[in-house]
Amino acid sequence: MRPLSAYEASGAGFRLIRREPRAVLAWALLWFVTFSAAAWTVAASKPVAAVRAPAPATLGDAAARFGPYGAAVVALFMLVWLVTVVAIYRAVLRPNERRWFYLRFGPDELRLGVLTLAACLAAVPLGGAPAYLVFVLTTPFLRFLPDATRDIAGLGVLITVWLDVWLGVRLSLIAVETFSERRFHLTAYWPLTRGRFWYLLGG
Repeated sequence: MRPLSAYEASGAGFRLIRREPRAVLAWALLWFVTFSAAAWTVAASKPVAAVRAPAPATLGDAAARFGPYGAAVVALFMLVWLVTVVAIYRAVLRPNERRWFYLRFGPDELRLGVLTLAACLAAVPLGGAPAYLVFVLTTPFLRFLPDATRDIAGLGVLITVWLDVWLGVRLSLIAVETFSERRFHLTAYWPLTRGRFWYLLGG
C-alpha cells in the first residue's frame, strides 16, 4: 500500500464522511443533543438577567455563567468529545468495529481522557518554554539595541510561534498511537513523527 500524499491525507475526513454517512450523522446528532441539553441546563439554572449579562471579563466570570451545573456541563462535553474522537479513530483504524456507530466508552476512551488531562497539565510549562527560551536569547540584543526593540520582539514572536508549531506537530500523533497500540507507548511517541514534520504539517 503506497503512502498517502499530504494532499490526499488532508481529504481523509471527507472520504470518511462518504464511507460512513450514518455514523457521521449519529455523531452530529449526539453533539446536537449535547449542546441542546447544556443550553437548556444553563438557561434553567440562571435568571434572565444573568443570561443577558455582558460578556464575562475573566475565566471565573465565564464559569459563573454556567450556574451550579457548570461542572456537570463541562464533564458532559468532555465525555462526548472523548467518545466521538475515539469513534473517528475506530472508524479509520478498526472499520469492522462499527457497532453503535463506533461509539463506546471503555479502555480506549479512558486512555484518551488520561492523555487529555496530562496534556492540559503540561500545556503551560511546555507552551511557555519556547517563549522563555527566546526571551533569554534575545535579552542581550534588547539591551544593546534599544532602538530595534520592536523588530526584535516581532522576530521573537515568530520564533516562539514556530517552535510551538514544531512541538505540536511532533507530538500530534500521541492520541492515535495510544489508540492503535491500546496502551501508553511512551517510547514511541517522539520517534513516530521523526522525518515526517512537513508531511504532517501539510496534511
